[in-house]
Amino acid sequence: WDLVVFFDFCCLPQAPRSEEDEHIFRRCLPHMGMMFSMFPTLILHEVLPGLHTYLESGWCYCEFETANLGKQLSEYSSDVVSSLGRAVQEGRADFDDRQMEEYISNFEGELAQKRFVCPGDSAVVLRIINA
Repeated sequence: WDLVVFFDFCCLPQAPRSEEDEHIFRRCLPHMGMMFSMFPTLILHEVLPGLHTYLESGWCYCEFETANLGKQLSEYSSDVVSSLGRAVQEGRADFDDRQMEEYISNFEGELAQKRFVCPGDSAVVLRIINA
C-alpha cells in the first residue's frame, strides 16, 4: 500500500525565511488543504512542557480542522481527537449554506485566538479553510 509521510514543520521552510524560502513556502500553501483533507492523517499533538498546546497553534488548528472536515482523522488519530476534547467527523461533510456560514464564523472566532509566528498567516489559514 501507499503511504504519504509529510511533516509540515520539517518539509516547509519556517520563519524567519529567506526570500527564496518565502517563495517556496507561498507556492506550497495552496496545496496544504489537499494534503490534510485527502489522506488519512496522524496527529502528533505532544509539545514540550512550557509551550502552548497543539490546538493553540494557528497552523496546527488549521491542519486539524482541514483533516477533520475531510474525514481523515478516524483511521490514525481518533484517540488523539478524543484527548483534545474534539469529535471526529464521520459520514458526509455536506453543509448547506447556513451550516457553512456558521462553521466559518465559528472557525474565524477560534482562529482569532490562535498563535502564529507570522501573524499574517491567519489570513492564509482562512483562505485554506474557505477553499
